[in-house]
Amino acid sequence: MSNLINLRDYGHLYFKLHDSEYAYYASLNYDYVDDGDGIVPSGLIHVYLLHPIKGSVVTQLIESDEPGLYVVDDDQPEIDSNILDEINQQLKKHIENIK
Repeated sequence: MSNLINLRDYGHLYFKLHDSEYAYYASLNYDYVDDGDGIVPSGLIHVYLLHPIKGSVVTQLIESDEPGLYVVDDDQPEIDSNILDEINQQLKKHIENIK
């Protein structure tokens, strides 16, 4: 197989999150599809958020018109904008670290 995915960098990510009262986490998985020439990123990121008050939230993020900035995909459960901002900050750091 010549078109292997680097799952270490773009597979499963685990982010510790926090606010003024709680620590919690988000588990993110990049989505891949077969485009006929091989496996490529679809542009979606699956998110499982475990929050001490809100419980489990499963949603999907998609890259916005601004490169490197992700938003909740249409028809998916919303997450708090502060949480989304923190996820975006950690995604940005992760991507910078693997370049």
